[in-house]
Amino acid sequence: DALTIAALHLRYTAGQSAADVALGCHARAQAPGHAGIFLALQSEDALRAAVAALPPFDPQQYPLWGIPFAIKDNGDLVLPSQQQTSFHIE
Repeated sequence: DALTIAALHLRYTAGQSAADVALGCHARAQAPGHAGIFLALQSEDALRAAVAALPPFDPQQYPLWGIPFAIKDNGDLVLPSQQQTSFHIE
């Protein structure tokens, strides 16, 4: 399935949920062959909560609504460590 903005807008207009898209991306990120690409992933529960907090789909008002993204090489992001504490990258 294409993850372009245009394709996702069509899928959302047709009734696909943003939760399905987010959880599908989450599963892809954990698939064999992707190990080590991401330092940290949101939990599935956190994704569901974030999607539940979204306003209704309106591509005119919210053109990036439901568009999955990743943060790469961001120096101001706090990430959980393996010991369940957090560290700050600068």
